[in-house]
Order: sequence, then C-alpha cells, then structure tokens
Amino acid sequence: MRAKRIFGPLLKQGLPALITALILYALYRSIDDPQQLLHTIGAADPRFVLAGVGLVLLNNLLASAWQHQTLAHALKIPLTLGESSLIKLVSYPLRVVLLKAGDLNRAVFYQRIYGAELSLGVAATVLVPLLNLYLLMIACLIGIALSGLDPYNLRLLLLVLIVISPPLAIFGLRRVHGLAHGEGRIAALCANLSRFSGLPLRLWALLVVQTVLCLMLQVGVLNMFLCAVGVHVPLATLLWVLPMIQVISNLPITLLGIGAREWVMITLLTAFGPRESLLAAGLLSSTLDRVLLALLGLPALAPFVRRLRR
Repeated sequence: MRAKRIFGPLLKQGLPALITALILYALYRSIDDPQQLLHTIGAADPRFVLAGVGLVLLNNLLASAWQHQTLAHALKIPLTLGESSLIKLVSYPLRVVLLKAGDLNRAVFYQRIYGAELSLGVAATVLVPLLNLYLLMIACLIGIALSGLDPYNLRLLLLVLIVISPPLAIFGLRRVHGLAHGEGRIAALCANLSRFSGLPLRLWALLVVQTVLCLMLQVGVLNMFLCAVGVHVPLATLLWVLPMIQVISNLPITLLGIGAREWVMITLLTAFGPRESLLAAGLLSSTLDRVLLALLGLPALAPFVRRLRR
C-alpha cells in the first residue's frame, strides 16, 4: 500500500513525460537534417516570436480570464479580472503536478474566498471549455468548407475526429468526477450546468463574443509561430488545423500537450513547409505558450495556496 502511494503518483506524472520525450525523439529522428532544426529555431524571426508571445499572454491573462470573470459574475461572485488572471496563471504549473485536476483551483477559489458551492464552481469551470470546444468544431467546419478539401482528405479528417472523440469524452468525464471529489458526478454536473440556461441572452452573447475572441487569438498565436520559421498557411487551413491540434494535444497522453501538438502540425501541414520548420514552429509554440505560462505561474503558486488556506 505504501509503495502504491509513492509510485502511483510518480507513474501518473512520469508516464506522460516519458511519452512526450519519446514522441519528440521520434519526430527529431524523422527529419532529414537534424542540424537544420536547431538552425531554424535559432533563425526564427524575433518580431513574429514576440508577437506570438504577446498574443499568448493576451489570450490567457486577459481574454480567457475575462470569460471566466463574466461567468463568475453571473453566479453573483464578485471576481476581479486580476483574480481571474491569477487563477488562470497558476493553473498551468498545477497541470504539471495534477494532470486530471489542474483546473480545480478555480472552483476551490470560488468556494474558499467567496463561499460559492464547490459543485457550482466546477460547473462554471467546465462550461468555458465546452463553449470553446463547440466553437472550435464550428471553426473546423468553416475551415473545411473554405479550404475545399478533396473527398479523401475530408474522410480522413472525419475518421480522426471519430477515433479521438471517445477517449477525449471518457477523459472529460473522469476529469469532472475527479475535480469535484464526489460532488461532481455527471448528474449533478448537468443539473448545475442547466442553471446557466436561465442566463440573459445578452450575457450569452457576451460569452460567445469572448469565445470568438479567444479563438482568433489562438489562431493568431499559431500563425505567428509558423511565420517566425518561414511557413505561411492560409487562414482557412488554420481554422480546421487548430481544432485538431487543440483536441489531440488535450488528450491525457503527453505533458501539457507537448509532442502531440508537434506531431499534428507536421502531419497536417506537410504541404506548406519542410518537416524541420514545422517541428521548429511546434517547439516554439509549446515552449513559449505552455512552458512559459507554467514558469510564470510558479512564483504565484505559493501565495495563491496560502491565500486559499487562510
């Protein structure tokens, strides 16, 4: 039993890190000139890199935080934009440690600081990714229509979506159950989510606008890092590639989606640039998006936890 308590969490954290390392190693060995990869990263246009980092911070610390603040106000929680940004920031280092419950901090913050029900906070936390997922799927369909994919590629894309949907759904259900620690059973979650159906139409319109803003910023981030290494992809293609990247990289098989993101970019964007450039763009995206935010969140993690304990 003691060994299970020690090695169980280590295995849960270590296995995704190992899979990430194996995928990155396989991708590195698959390119024709490994030295060219380092040269491409080193020669990345700093203007596009800085623009990409700016959009990353704008999306996570402003647009997404604003989205969560809007939902909190709908629950009569007087959450400030600064608090919402802080919660978003500390969630990234927490996801490295708590793979399945990295977003629990928002629901716990609502409960400890503002006295909200934990299960209701979980519902509010889950609703934002659901809105984002629905809009990503709509963007995917729009991108497919505008790109004019041939029937073979269209069938292949739909097959991939069908194959990855069941594990993603199962992971989502387990994640919700883990978040609420017994209060977040699916029936209770659905009941709490249904409470948002009575929100005013004006508020729903604002949430949709915020979700569209987050999507556009994510497209901009992807485009900036691709342009930084000299890969230019049409907007219509980015609209259907981004949902594939987001969905697959959110599967609980790699650490912060690193490795899965690069594999999807190389697989779907081969026609627009060499493999080493696409891998370089993926590594820039992973490093300056997920890893950078996790590092920025580390100094704020200890004060955040102390505030929750008080």
